[in-house]
Parts: sequence; structure tokens; C-alpha cells
Amino acid sequence: MTIWNDSGEMTLPAASRHRSSRAGRRILLDKAWAEHLGVSRTSGAYRIGRRELAARLQRYPKDQPISREWEIDPAHTNVSFITNYLMLAKVRGGFRDFAGTFHVGEVPEDSWVEITIDASSIDTGLPVRDDHLRSPDFLDVRNHPQLSFRSTGLERQEGSSFNLTGDLTIRGVTRPVTLDLHYLGAAKDPCGNLKAAFEARAQINREDFGLTWNRALESGGLLVDRHVNLEIEAQAVPKPRVPAA
Repeated sequence: MTIWNDSGEMTLPAASRHRSSRAGRRILLDKAWAEHLGVSRTSGAYRIGRRELAARLQRYPKDQPISREWEIDPAHTNVSFITNYLMLAKVRGGFRDFAGTFHVGEVPEDSWVEITIDASSIDTGLPVRDDHLRSPDFLDVRNHPQLSFRSTGLERQEGSSFNLTGDLTIRGVTRPVTLDLHYLGAAKDPCGNLKAAFEARAQINREDFGLTWNRALESGGLLVDRHVNLEIEAQAVPKPRVPAA
């Protein structure tokens, strides 16, 4: 089986989580992984840069290749979005209920992804805003209870970075989108469970999906930006193999 990394598979702590800053992104480790990797605590937390993390992890034995089918681990996955409000502030939110399958081929081009999201599980931290987003002005969850994404192609860009193309369906409208996909590696957690980690990002125009509600501002511009940034930080677990009949 082939491995996606040009230099071999890189392991990644399954218990880690990523900071949201894009520039100089650092990773937060729990105490067990920090001790395992020899990371000292600074400012009350265990932090390490991504490049340094990769260098330390690659000193450890490589895990098994990831060519197989995987299921999203919802407890360690974030499906989130960011958009601008009042032309100056950002609103962040996400979805709490979702499921998905990754089929990882022996070559990346043979891989595919399917994800479904419960539209009513949207959460921005403000109930009155969430109710508005569930209403016919936006997601119209009564008539369109699910969002979905089904990939149609995968193209390697550099190393373990890819362009993932597919069909995104929101409010019953399907449009093609391209996501920047990064394979972060695979590792066994402290309980011996194999995990694989991915990140994906894209920007969409919500009006392309029929989410056209807005208000004009006296100072010019619109209350809610048309553009929405989508971010997925996913961990996946091997899908149980079905015995041959």
C-alpha cells in the first residue's frame, strides 16, 4: 500500500487540538502527549509549533498505512464557519451533529469523501441568532434538514496537501466547491485506537445556495457578508471491515 506523504507517514497525537490562528499556528497538547514528546509547559499550557511537532513525531516508528475506509470521529471533529457581521466583526459558529465516511485509496486519486450534517444542529453561541439561521431566511431546516458534501475528485498539490472537489448541498441547492485539504497524519491514541487527522478549508458565497437574506447599513455595505469561510478539522477511525460472505 502506498502512503500519501512523500517522505512516509507522519504520526500525529490524536488527543491534540489546533489553535485557530493561521500564522505561526501552534498545537496544544495534553499532558500525556507532552511528556511523551518531551514538550515543556509554557504560560500554563503545553504548546509546540507544527514543524517541530512533525520533526519530533517522525523519530517514532511509522504506523500502518491509512489506505482503507474511515468514519468521522464526532467527538474529535469540528465543522465550523466564519463570516463577517456589520462589515467589521466576525461571527463564528459550527454544527454539532454530523457523520461522514472517508475512503482512502492506495493512490490519492482513488479516494472519496461523503459527509452529512444536521442543519438544525447549528450553534453560534447565541440562541436567538441560531433560531434565525434555522428559519426560512437562511437554512430553512424544516424543509431542508440536512447539508451534505460528496467529493468528485482529488488532486495532489504538494506533499500531503490536496485540492478536494465535490458537490456541496445547502438548502436543497447543490453547487461545486473546492476545498484545500491537508492530511496531517495517523497515530494510535493512548488506548491503542488508530486515528487519522485531516484539515479542510473553503470559501463559499451563501447566495449561491439561496441564502440571500440581508439588511443594508446606513453607513454602506450589508449586515451579513455574502462570503462564508468553511473549516473542518477532522479525526477519523477505521470503519469496521465487513467479512466476506
